[in-house]
Amino acid sequence: MASPELEQALQDIALNKKTSIDLRRCNIDDEGVARLAEALKTNTTVTELDLSVPSNENRITAASGARLAEVLKTNTTLTRLVLFVCRDVHLDRVLSRHCPSLPLSPSSRATSRPPLSLPLF
Repeated sequence: MASPELEQALQDIALNKKTSIDLRRCNIDDEGVARLAEALKTNTTVTELDLSVPSNENRITAASGARLAEVLKTNTTLTRLVLFVCRDVHLDRVLSRHCPSLPLSPSSRATSRPPLSLPLF
């Protein structure tokens, strides 16, 4: 079952109610990211999505990166995506591979522990 925060975020996205979605520390997994990605396909208000969590709590894999990359190919409203290095998976590299036209900032290439902030404009 998804967290209450994820369910609220999905509702907010569906209703175009918010410009920023904060799901830090919500224990989101690949299924949750898939639901988010589906909702973001048609959303026109969310400009920032924060999925950062400490790496030992992160349950997001490269499959999520691929899903997010697919959404970013068509969603031009989302301009900031905050991620964390997911165990051995660097989602910025996954995003770059699946969507090479994304202009990722140099700071997004970091391999240290701080969250990755990927400006997408």
